[in-house]
Amino acid sequence: MPKLYFVVANFGSLGTAVAERDPAKDMDWESTVRDLSRGEWQDPRQIIEVDLAAGTSRDVTEKALLAAALVGAGVPHAVCA
Repeated sequence: MPKLYFVVANFGSLGTAVAERDPAKDMDWESTVRDLSRGEWQDPRQIIEVDLAAGTSRDVTEKALLAAALVGAGVPHAVCA
């Protein structure tokens, strides 16, 4: 089973919410980092990793934002995993 990444973002006057994404297409690590590096969300507040196999979750905000900054600077995804 995969790990899914949920992005909690501030949507301005609409408030803070979990970003709508497709688990089958874009909730994996690479897609999450790519979208963060492209500025998909203007004000991401928290990134939560859910490991479906283990039944656990953890906050990976710092790791994801750092990886997104590195990818934005041209570092390959494989190095940022």
